[in-house]
Amino acid sequence: MTERHDLVGSREIAGRLGVSIRTVQTWRMRHVMPEPEYVVSGVPVWNWETIRQWSEHRGRAATE
Repeated sequence: MTERHDLVGSREIAGRLGVSIRTVQTWRMRHVMPEPEYVVSGVPVWNWETIRQWSEHRGRAATE
């Protein structure tokens, strides 16, 4: 059985956390976020579970 991932980019992260894409970009520039787990066609991508755990640890719950 293939493991299934819920992959997200900056737009999805912004939507699920209730912030702007600019905020996500700022977090990346400041090295606040975890490093991307993948890069697809030059676009950074994360497993949602990684971002969810990171955001909860920082006191920001997902809005999804």
